[in-house]
Amino acid sequence: MNQEELNRYTRWVEDARIRPECSERVAGAVNRALRNMPRLRPVADILRVPWTLLAALQELEASGRMDRHPANGDSLQRRTVNVPAGLPRRGEPPYTYESVAGEELAEIQRPPSGVWTLQEMCHAAEHFNGLGYRNKGKPSPYVVAATTLEEAGRYVADGVYDAKARSNQVGALALWIGLRESGEEVP
Repeated sequence: MNQEELNRYTRWVEDARIRPECSERVAGAVNRALRNMPRLRPVADILRVPWTLLAALQELEASGRMDRHPANGDSLQRRTVNVPAGLPRRGEPPYTYESVAGEELAEIQRPPSGVWTLQEMCHAAEHFNGLGYRNKGKPSPYVVAATTLEEAGRYVADGVYDAKARSNQVGALALWIGLRESGEEVP
C-alpha cells in the first residue's frame, strides 16, 4: 500500500460512522458474521488473514450465506457462472465454502509486514472488489456502504455504473465497526 492509499484509508477509518438508518442492516450483518465465525476462522488461519475480513467479503459477495461461492455469491452446487466464472478449477460439485475458499480468495492482498490493521483490511477489500470507484473519485461502496462516507453512485452490474444508485449492502467498514461495537476484536 502506498502513502496515498494509507492516507485515504486512515481518513475512512477515522471518519466513518454507521448511518442511523442502516443500523438494523448492520446488526443483521454482524449477527451473520458471528454465526459464520466457526467456519471462517479455520479458513482465515490457513489464508493468514483476519476472519473479520473473510466475514466482510462473504457478506458482500453472498449476503453472508455460507452455501455460496466467496468469489461472487454463486451457488456452491456448481462452478461459478458469474465473474469470475469457472471456479473452482478442480474438483466436482457440490462444493463447500472450505473447499473453494483457498482458490477463490487467493488474490487477497496481504500487508508486506504481515501485520493487519483496519487500513490494510480496507485496502484488501477494495482491491478484492476492484478499483473502479477510484477512477470516479469516489470511495468504494464495497468498503464504505452504510457509513457516513457513502456517496451516491455505484456499479449496478459488472462494468455498468449508475451515478444515482446507492448500495443496499453493508460495506466492509460498517461491518467491522459493528463487530467492534459488539465486543469482537477487529484489527
